[in-house]
Amino acid sequence: MSFRAILARFRRKGTLEFWMALLAGAALLATIGVVFYSLNHLADEVDRTDRALTQQTAQAAIKSFLRKLNDGHQDYARWDDAATSLYGTPNPDFVQSGYTDSTKTGIIFDTAFLIDENGKDLFALRDGESIEISSKDYFGPSLDTILRRSDAPRGQYAASGGYFKTPHGIAAVVAGPVVPFSYGISLPAGQKRILIIAKHLTMATVKSLGDEFVISGFNLADADLPAEQSVTLADPGYVPIGKLIWSVKSRGSDVLATISPAVAAILTLLSLIMMAVVVTAWTNLRAMMRSQMEAEHAASHDFLTGLPNRASLLAIPLGDEKTLRMQPDVCVVFLDLDGFKDVNDTHGHFAGDRALLGCAAGFRHISAGKGLLARVGGDEFAFLTTGPEAQHTARKVAEQFIEFLKEPLRTPKGDLRLGTSVGIAAGCSMDTTIHELLRRSDIAMYEAKKLGGNRIAYYDANIDARMQERASLTHHLHEALGAGEISVAYQLIVDSGTHEAKGVEALARWTMFDGRVIRPDIFISLAEEGGLIDALGTYVLRRACMDALAWPDFHLSVNVSPVQFRNPRFDELVGHVLAETGFPANQLELEITERHLMIEPDIALAAMRRLKERGVSIALDDFGTGYSSIGYLRTFPFDRLKLDRSICADITVNANVQQLVQGTIAIARSMGLKVTAEGIEDEFQAKFLRLAGCELLQGFFFNRPMPATEIKPKVLVDA
Repeated sequence: MSFRAILARFRRKGTLEFWMALLAGAALLATIGVVFYSLNHLADEVDRTDRALTQQTAQAAIKSFLRKLNDGHQDYARWDDAATSLYGTPNPDFVQSGYTDSTKTGIIFDTAFLIDENGKDLFALRDGESIEISSKDYFGPSLDTILRRSDAPRGQYAASGGYFKTPHGIAAVVAGPVVPFSYGISLPAGQKRILIIAKHLTMATVKSLGDEFVISGFNLADADLPAEQSVTLADPGYVPIGKLIWSVKSRGSDVLATISPAVAAILTLLSLIMMAVVVTAWTNLRAMMRSQMEAEHAASHDFLTGLPNRASLLAIPLGDEKTLRMQPDVCVVFLDLDGFKDVNDTHGHFAGDRALLGCAAGFRHISAGKGLLARVGGDEFAFLTTGPEAQHTARKVAEQFIEFLKEPLRTPKGDLRLGTSVGIAAGCSMDTTIHELLRRSDIAMYEAKKLGGNRIAYYDANIDARMQERASLTHHLHEALGAGEISVAYQLIVDSGTHEAKGVEALARWTMFDGRVIRPDIFISLAEEGGLIDALGTYVLRRACMDALAWPDFHLSVNVSPVQFRNPRFDELVGHVLAETGFPANQLELEITERHLMIEPDIALAAMRRLKERGVSIALDDFGTGYSSIGYLRTFPFDRLKLDRSICADITVNANVQQLVQGTIAIARSMGLKVTAEGIEDEFQAKFLRLAGCELLQGFFFNRPMPATEIKPKVLVDA
């Protein structure tokens, strides 16, 4: 039978339509099966992802709650007033204002205990009232765990926390010692105060936490309550005390249930699927575009203030976009906040952020409609303006910026006082780029800061010339160090009574290849800025120790840069040089200034102790300049005090200075310190200082700095 005959037979009986319908139906059913399988699989994946993300978010929420309480504990425990008011018998007024009232508001914590070194409760507060229960009974045996974790060396702050079951419910708890924030406040011997604060997870608190982290139905439940999704809360002893639960939503399944009726009709299946694909694709595209816009905004704006950032400022199309050339009517104002580091160090980074927000709000208001304001660094802002009045506008806005910061910034931590150093640079040719203009205004700002800050400085070519000169000198200094061209001169230090030489001070000298003599204050600052100070300091120390071996009865004084002193391995470098040269450590005296102590006193104290363990003496140099705090003499282990030449110079003509010098010497000697006076230029000064009790003298009246070959030990210096 032919194919045509068979086909005709199928047609007659309707068999062909049947098989065609069957094949189409099978294909359609297969398509439906694949689609529904894919949709179900996708829904399951969405549900699993959503639940995993919610689980992570819930865990982040309880960590955030405890971290905020930990931050609050630091504010109330690492506090000068607390250190002076809670030791001994706690000051009731201070306890009332500092802690009782805080538990009453419950903003940071609603419960507080203070215990002493013996574990005795000194106060127990809850919701603004005293409570009659011990801390151990209130928090249970796990309290000892966080008390051990928060144990720290005397005077140092450490805190530990966790979640506890209390008579009032489940609470986040943080414990740690009460210590002063500022350096120099001593605590009573043998006493210790531990502050414990707690904030309970009330229904309102948990709901607020859920709202903050966008967790629907966030609630607190018993630890043994079955829940589809939850985060267990355990105390520091790992005992479950409760759990946080939330409403479980199956977003993927809900979506599938919504679109299922639309695919029920076989005849419209493909069109509905296509529509769903298009809708889904459109939704994803919009979400992707929104995410891209958010990412672009984040990349071009500062996350804290919301202002445009440096990249956004530099991307502004001005003039020829290919060369980034600008017209002469473009001006950049560069600002750096004066005193911002002190705000961070004194009040904390939260207060620093509040200050930046306040400055940004004020600067934005001042510059609105006049140009672009951007935050280009930590405490740096830039304002760009264009047009025929660009320079006038820049100057006026800069003056308003300075005027704005004359008023203190109001913050919850109190009034913060800041200033600003401002640099202004204007486009002056078609070859000036915005990058160059920003650089110039930055340079001008540093000129304003050098002049005392809180003022305006304008860029000029001389500034660049000076910078290039310093860069050239730094390069030559590097070469001079490598070639050993730095010399060391020595000035004798004599006995005030006999004028017999007792020691020398090593002084670095640099004469360049072209005969120019570079002052020490210049090339030392270059070495500090250029990262050469360790090499320079080590070179001078080694050279001085080698030369001083010829003067076995002399002590050797060597100046140390603050940058050197902050090197955590500085004492090792000194020890290496002493071992290498064989110079006795007990004949070496390192001279440091108040600059070493003011920036990071804890690091300075540790460095001094390590040096003294090696047998090296330490002198406080240039006393009489700066703050000249007697507190430094009590706090730091100095062996000698060196009166600065500026104060010694006024002895001849100023009776008040004479009394000041006499008093200073008397105080120093009462503290067991030896005293050296620098800059002695006449006989009256030498005699007065000897009678005042100064043991050693140094200055042009006796001798000038000289090469090592001219030093003769054990001689009387003619004066």
